[in-house]
Amino acid sequence: MKLNIYIQTTRGGETMSKICKTCQQELGETMFHQRTKSKDGLQASCKKCNILKAKEWAREHPERVAITRGNRRLKLKAEKQRQADIENNNE
Repeated sequence: MKLNIYIQTTRGGETMSKICKTCQQELGETMFHQRTKSKDGLQASCKKCNILKAKEWAREHPERVAITRGNRRLKLKAEKQRQADIENNNE
């Protein structure tokens, strides 16, 4: 099994770079989201590729996105109503 991790030394110490499994580009560790379960502590795909995959998934599943957004709106509306009720009781 080949690991796609390369260590590059710099004046300040060691910095890690990694190859994204999606776009195959070698990027610095700051270009990857954290993932505690992986050996290197980083996700396999870079941040840009993760964003593109998430947008693609959202386009393919509009009904699930609508449910999530609808739930969020209901929670916000309920919170605003609760705050208004608290303010009205204090007056």
